[in-house]
Amino acid sequence: MKLISRYINAEQLQSTSLLLVVLTMCLPIPINNVCIILALLLQVIHWRFNTFLQQAKHNKVNILFVCFFLICLFSAWHSNQQDQAAIEIEKRLLFIIFPVIITGVNKIYDVKRIERTFAVATTIAILYCIIIAVINYSATHQTDVFFYHKFSNAIHFNAIYLSMYAVFGVFICLVHYRNSAPLSKKILAFCCIILFIGVILLNSKNMLFVLLAGMLWITVQFLAMPKKWLFVLPIILIVLSLINPVRQRFITELKSDFSVVKQDSFRYDTPFSGATLRLVLWKNSLLIIEEQNAWITGIGLGDFQSSLNQLYQQTGMYTGNPKLGDTGYLGYNPHNFWVEVFLFSGLVGLLICTLIVVFLAYQCIRTRLYLGILLIFIFLSLSVTECLLSTNKGIVFFTFFFSLYSSVKIIKSR
Repeated sequence: MKLISRYINAEQLQSTSLLLVVLTMCLPIPINNVCIILALLLQVIHWRFNTFLQQAKHNKVNILFVCFFLICLFSAWHSNQQDQAAIEIEKRLLFIIFPVIITGVNKIYDVKRIERTFAVATTIAILYCIIIAVINYSATHQTDVFFYHKFSNAIHFNAIYLSMYAVFGVFICLVHYRNSAPLSKKILAFCCIILFIGVILLNSKNMLFVLLAGMLWITVQFLAMPKKWLFVLPIILIVLSLINPVRQRFITELKSDFSVVKQDSFRYDTPFSGATLRLVLWKNSLLIIEEQNAWITGIGLGDFQSSLNQLYQQTGMYTGNPKLGDTGYLGYNPHNFWVEVFLFSGLVGLLICTLIVVFLAYQCIRTRLYLGILLIFIFLSLSVTECLLSTNKGIVFFTFFFSLYSSVKIIKSR
């Protein structure tokens, strides 16, 4: 190890590997995984175990990360379907890996570089999607290629999660803009515009709300933009209402028939909106917990999805057409982070996750870490409608930045 440290600048290598992790977050999962493994190996080679333990004592979030991973291990152990449990555990290894990797961040400057790299990488991803959408439109003359999943399919990315990345990218650009050099300001302004357009095209109702609310908060509290920009926000809302695909998604929700939530059985053609479907999924999840009396420890990490699938079939929900390769609602998770955690790990897991958010929020507010506060705002909003631990792009994003921002106070003290 000493020989390696002598000829190679280990600190610089660790910093570069972290930037690679961020740069590849929008790329295919295998590429991002290779960069994560590389960053981990470089950190382990240069690792000082005593330093890590000393830092861990002062980082409650990372301690809770480890506790949650242990709960997931226990949940996997008492699962009936061990193969599925192993797949789920593999996803959650990042709760252990990222706290180790982040110990390689030694300066606040590195944190800012990571943030800006993320914004630029997401901007490039959005630009690529726009280019592919233009090419597809020239071939099909169908405007839907510019919106939602058809737009994000260019990089094989879920539209909601790409929208989440883009929103956080906008916040990074706005927060960094005021104290940046003239050239950096131009780059940040360009990225901000592209990312903002991307959020509109990705057409996530939740993320559109978070974007506008976050921009308003930044404007009023931190003056990252001139106050006159407050008048721009209502104009943005009017413009959004004129874009038909955006308007239609909101109209569909307003026309929701909430009476279906009270039904105990359904037909293959029962009309669900986004809101009513989620309410039914949450209701089903709580029914499973009640039937199995799994309030404390949950029903098991490997069993929760198969239990949901079984209930979908029993209640008559659409389960697809095998001839068309359509699986219907089979495989649909609860579409709520808190419900999912409660379902597979019970009240114990739910308590740990709540403490993670509470401790990180307290630390970000206390240290005036504005982007950390905005990250928690994104998380809380999206956690109501999505299972953030069920997809690679969700768990990579949140575990990385939660670990990073929970370590800022320690980094500042160095």
